[in-house]
Amino acid sequence: MYLHPTYAVTPDREPLGVLDAWMWAREMRDAEGVRHGQKEDARWIEGYERVAEMAANMADTRLVYVANAWRVTYLMRKGRTCPDLDARLFFHPDEIRGAHLLTKKKMPPQPPTLNEVIRLIAQVGGFLGRKSDGEGQQCA
Repeated sequence: MYLHPTYAVTPDREPLGVLDAWMWAREMRDAEGVRHGQKEDARWIEGYERVAEMAANMADTRLVYVANAWRVTYLMRKGRTCPDLDARLFFHPDEIRGAHLLTKKKMPPQPPTLNEVIRLIAQVGGFLGRKSDGEGQQCA
């Protein structure tokens, strides 16, 4: 089962909620091992087109289309159970650098932990990371 949600946030990163959540499953393989039906990359394109249509009517809103919700769920759980793991086990170096660039944080001299990178990514989505906030919650 795949979930491709679309989130809306203000330019000031205030969350507005989920606008669209599209769930689908791949077709089963036939006796020859061939999977018929639409491929996942076609679903990504369709989802992007849906977001583009919505965005035209929402000029002051940012739309975030999440095509890899399974990865978000997996990493969020892994980050809570094993927060001190090396982030390089789960993220490409470009993703780690991107998280630091987007949050305007300096790259640490030591490789960051999984939880540190997850929190940076969450901050891009509006998570403030205050002590009283606790850990971020996944919305879908």
